[in-house]
Amino acid sequence: IDELPDQKSSEWADIAILSMDNTFKMFLNPKDFYVIWDISNLVYSFNPFSKNPLDIIMEFNQYVNYNFKYDTQATKVNSTLYEVWNMKAGVCQDFAHVLIYMLQLVNIPARYVCGYICPNNDGLRGEGATHAWVEAYLPNYGWFGIDPTNNCVAQDKHVKMAVGRNYDDVAPVKGEYNGTALQTMTVSVTVGYI
Repeated sequence: IDELPDQKSSEWADIAILSMDNTFKMFLNPKDFYVIWDISNLVYSFNPFSKNPLDIIMEFNQYVNYNFKYDTQATKVNSTLYEVWNMKAGVCQDFAHVLIYMLQLVNIPARYVCGYICPNNDGLRGEGATHAWVEAYLPNYGWFGIDPTNNCVAQDKHVKMAVGRNYDDVAPVKGEYNGTALQTMTVSVTVGYI
């Protein structure tokens, strides 16, 4: 059943109300806010308010997946959104940052998720390693997980460890190391079903 135009308007009105709720303010504005006009112009070219919010979330997710190359050498942990946008390449954290920015431009609360994808040989990028995706907030539903790196909805294989505004809020490993230069760090994740 297609939605009636007033149903879409009502959904967007419910989202607009969230901007007055302190619970969502930190997920509505980028940490270091500045407008990247290319992204803003692109977002509004989707004519987002003529569609329901869930559809626009999925369209933005697909756009990032289709238009950005997954390249582990393209960016560093401190690469800016502007750099990622201009290269149209990066890794999961970069894809997540771009999608968050796009969603926030249409006032959909969006947050960065750090976690893991269970190794299951499904061909998902990020299996068995730390991974990042996005959660967007939909009134009458709650936080909805989407993975722009894999162009999918976050499912039971996505194991959430932490959420924040961006990578800096939830970096999986952060700190200093004092010791010999010959040391290395390895990470191993084992996930099972109960």
